[in-house]
This record gives sequence, structure tokens and C-alpha cells, in this order.
Amino acid sequence: MHFDEAVNNAPSAGTFDQTILYSGAGAKASVYVYVRSDADAGGARDAELKRASEILLSPELEDPWPVIEIGPFAMKFFLSGDDITAVGVAVSGLYFVKVRLTYFDDPKMRELMGTTLNALAACVQNASAIEH
Repeated sequence: MHFDEAVNNAPSAGTFDQTILYSGAGAKASVYVYVRSDADAGGARDAELKRASEILLSPELEDPWPVIEIGPFAMKFFLSGDDITAVGVAVSGLYFVKVRLTYFDDPKMRELMGTTLNALAACVQNASAIEH
């Protein structure tokens, strides 16, 4: 996937809220990094994933699989016609890291997007070891 742009979503200076957009043949991705307000990292991650999934859900999305963990991410996968949409949330220090991937559903794309998610999980896990 190729970097497209970074967007500052912060309503004011001193607040960190970034979206990083990527795209490639048959796939697009967004990575969001923003401050979390809940002190309970585990509960906050699960609540944020539930909120993100509810926002994403629409009548054309099927929800066939349970939540899985990929490194620090709690991930939810949805089907929509020939596409898979994945949304995941991790906690890194004081921040949420949320990822959303949409890609054409075939075995090679599942492999490539799995590799992408594992690489992102490793980055977030390494960043979590650093005090923010």
C-alpha cells in the first residue's frame, strides 16, 4: 500500500488526532491515532472497537466472525459483496490506534492484508513500550 496523505483532525492546537490514509490495487486503509480519555486500557479498547463497529455497520455488511486479537489490536472483520472490511483498535500509552482496511476478498489479498496488520501490530506494540 502507498501513503496518500495525513490529515490533522485536531480541533485545537495541543490535541493529537491524526488520520493517515493509504491505498493500493484492490485495497485502501486508514490509520487513526487519537487521545483516549478512559484510564482502563483493556475496557477502553473493547468499548472503542464496539463503537467503531457500530458506526461501520450497515445493511449491506455481513458480520460472520467474532472479534480476534492481532497483537495489541482487537479486530472485527465484515463482508460486503466481494470486499472485506476490517476495523481494529489498540491502546498505545495515552492513545488509541484504530485501523480500517477494505480490500477485495481473495486468498492473496487476505494474505497481504494479514501481513499488513501484523506489521502495524508490531509497530504499535513497540511504541507501547515507550512512555508517551
